[in-house]
Amino acid sequence: MWHSSSKIDFILGELDKIWKAYDEDETAARKQYGNVLIFSQWTSMLRYLGVSIFLASERRSHCRKTA
Repeated sequence: MWHSSSKIDFILGELDKIWKAYDEDETAARKQYGNVLIFSQWTSMLRYLGVSIFLASERRSHCRKTA
């Protein structure tokens, strides 16, 4: 069963700010944020984050996920 956590909610909130900036002005957002790299020593956290980003990206047509 899936449930979020405060860490995941925080990261998704920050990503949402970046996504909104890209919606407003992609060129300016690219200069300000560049690429986003998320790392963790716990692979399970990355898996949970991957699920939450996937679910969030279904609502955002321009979100790109890369390995």
